[in-house]
Amino acid sequence: MLEVKNITKSYEGKPLLKGLSFTVEKGQTVCLLGASGSGKSTLLRIIAGIETQESGSVLWDGRDISQVPVHERGFGLMFQDYALFPHRNVFDNVAFGLKMKGISHEDARRRVNEVLEMVSMTGFSRRKVTDLSGGEQQRVALARALAPNPKLLMFDEPLGALDRTLREQVLHDLRDLLHATHIPAIYVTHDQEEAFSIGHKVILTNEGVIVQQGKPEEVYKQPATAWVARFLGQDNLVAGVVKGMDPVIVSTPLGDLQVGRSCCDELHPGCEVTLLIPPSSIQPAVEGINVVPGRVEDVIFKGQVNQVVFRSGDFSLQFASTSAFTEGETIQISLDPRELLCLEKESM
Repeated sequence: MLEVKNITKSYEGKPLLKGLSFTVEKGQTVCLLGASGSGKSTLLRIIAGIETQESGSVLWDGRDISQVPVHERGFGLMFQDYALFPHRNVFDNVAFGLKMKGISHEDARRRVNEVLEMVSMTGFSRRKVTDLSGGEQQRVALARALAPNPKLLMFDEPLGALDRTLREQVLHDLRDLLHATHIPAIYVTHDQEEAFSIGHKVILTNEGVIVQQGKPEEVYKQPATAWVARFLGQDNLVAGVVKGMDPVIVSTPLGDLQVGRSCCDELHPGCEVTLLIPPSSIQPAVEGINVVPGRVEDVIFKGQVNQVVFRSGDFSLQFASTSAFTEGETIQISLDPRELLCLEKESM
């Protein structure tokens, strides 16, 4: 449905977007995930028509819409601050876009009631938006975006102002709504949990380029670079040198480790790599392959599990465990070779 091709944009004379390209299919929710200031919101505003790109094009259903005005694109955009009209009640806020399209009052009333029901706000039409909670205002903003039957929905950090519990509830409702309406959507966030919860496809951006894109599970389990792994909270990374092949053996500060997966273009003895050790690969052990001796440095209670900080020499790893550990305890862990992943050497 939507195709973004080689979009570039500078800010204060410095490149912000460096030739970004991606597609959004019918009924698909695509999450743009990256650190604050990486150009995600600017890209969204270019797609909406609020800002113009320096080069590249935005296509809808094969047609270049780069020169089409905002109000003619038929896209819905929802901002983090909701951008509601404080002097209008809920009905008038939701009906605003319909009135701009010249829809009759009766048809607008019917549509407003429909979308308010969709976002669980039936009976709120005459309430002042200033009297609503943050979560309720967020739902009104969503209803306003939905009211004109948009071809595409775009969300710019829509849950950033909500507390954790409310954010999880609204995120669940939003996911259900998008799946039910089959409206394609772009969701901008810096929160990986939001992106993984709602997105069919996740696109990670860094310094104006796309570093990886794919299904959430694929991106998490197979990060393309050490930067992606760190951004996704996978900090168990250690430098190593390939010592042997078939099976791959990597020499690391934790010892010689057998490794079952690789994202490197070329792997050979002597090759310097960064080894990712997923927390799920770590288990207490007595014997076997990839056994590492060390001690428990810290234990952090996390409810269902304990977060264990394990140190071996000068290197520490973190993993979750349901087992009870004591700070200072000497233990051995094993690293499942099927889950260890060779990445290209991390540039300093």
